[in-house]
Amino acid sequence: MIILRGTIRAISPLHIGTVGTGNYHPTLPYIPARTIRGMLGNYLFNEKKNLFEKLRIDDDRSPSIHFKPALPEGSVASPLILRWCKRCGKLIEELDKDCPECLQEGKKRGGLMLEESLSSKKFRSPEIRSSIDTKCPITRKGHTSPGERYSLSPYNIGALLPGSEFDLRCVLPGEYVDDLKDAFREAGIFYGIGGFRSKGYGMVEFDFTGEEGIDGYIERRSSEFDGSSLLMVLNAPAIFEEGKKHVIGFREKLLESYLGGHRIRRQVFSEDRARGWEIKGGYRLGKIIPATGMGSSALIEVDPVRAARAEVYGIGSMRHIYGDVYFRRWDYGAI
Repeated sequence: MIILRGTIRAISPLHIGTVGTGNYHPTLPYIPARTIRGMLGNYLFNEKKNLFEKLRIDDDRSPSIHFKPALPEGSVASPLILRWCKRCGKLIEELDKDCPECLQEGKKRGGLMLEESLSSKKFRSPEIRSSIDTKCPITRKGHTSPGERYSLSPYNIGALLPGSEFDLRCVLPGEYVDDLKDAFREAGIFYGIGGFRSKGYGMVEFDFTGEEGIDGYIERRSSEFDGSSLLMVLNAPAIFEEGKKHVIGFREKLLESYLGGHRIRRQVFSEDRARGWEIKGGYRLGKIIPATGMGSSALIEVDPVRAARAEVYGIGSMRHIYGDVYFRRWDYGAI
């Protein structure tokens, strides 16, 4: 198994749908793993059925490929467990009540931040270029037109602008790398990603920047973690199940199969919903599942090798499209 890395670059505006109100359709600022799988699965099912079946893209129990969320270039989910100064953005460490420089109180920040914020200890947001496009419904006489009883009005689409770039990561068997690169390139141009593709949205191109074996990755990352308590952060919503119930937050019992023996010292989490379209059954809307939200984080004592392995394969159920997680040495004040 290898980790394939690259860049997704928007050629046309992108709309990555999320919950909106009224006639406004907002976009997410990143591309979820499930959306990337949907684009690739749609293309392979129609154009390269043999590769579709080999990769088992539609198998939520034992797929051959793990997709990761494509976040804006150089960014990660902001850990909800940390506090940042409201004025200057400086990290407020564990024992400090206020910012030592400007004496302002701190606050938790959700969403995305540049990864360098963790090392510089100063919050920086990624550059997300977006717009709101207003569209007017087209009416015409014919069997496809809305009936007279429908009230038509303009609607607004949130869009990420052309030129926006996102970091691509996926984990797959090395024997399929070249075929998958070709499939990504063709799917991005001819099938597109996200919503409103019939209106000219969703065309992307792929540049591939590197490949790394998972054994080498785990060895490298575990050496960086050794002997330290770790900060664990969800880069995507995670699904945790206990019996027939879905659990929100981190529980040691539920994480043992992914992290082995560990101890959670403290945690801060949010609640989200996992939703999307199913590849099976004619691309029907999938089940909405309660999930622990992106940015949920914990201070944890864990074996470094198990932590590095979790970065590769994720945690929770449906890890091939949910549960992406990253770890950092805890360097933010007293525990």
